[in-house]
Amino acid sequence: MPNRKAKAVPAKATFASVVQEMAKPRLASSVRTYLRSGPFISSPKFCEGEWVHNCITKEDGQVMRSYQGKGVYRYEVFVPTFPGSWIEGYNSSDWAEHRLELSAHQYLN
Repeated sequence: MPNRKAKAVPAKATFASVVQEMAKPRLASSVRTYLRSGPFISSPKFCEGEWVHNCITKEDGQVMRSYQGKGVYRYEVFVPTFPGSWIEGYNSSDWAEHRLELSAHQYLN
């Protein structure tokens, strides 16, 4: 027979702990940690090769790759030195997703 005196817990305490446990969402610890780390992002908004417009710097560029940093998607974007021409070269910039929108301009690839 089990020793019942060793684990005597008042019924009110047991009920309170059960109510608290039921109030918690049923998620794995790793999922709870991930969701607390930042906004949930499932996939990048822009794909490689798309032209985007940076609303802050008023520049257009072509997305070369995307990556996630500090819970926000960022993009490596090539910006032509002169708009519409790759002949004079390009500059590479890292842009955050919340500052970008699709470019309305058509460019030569």
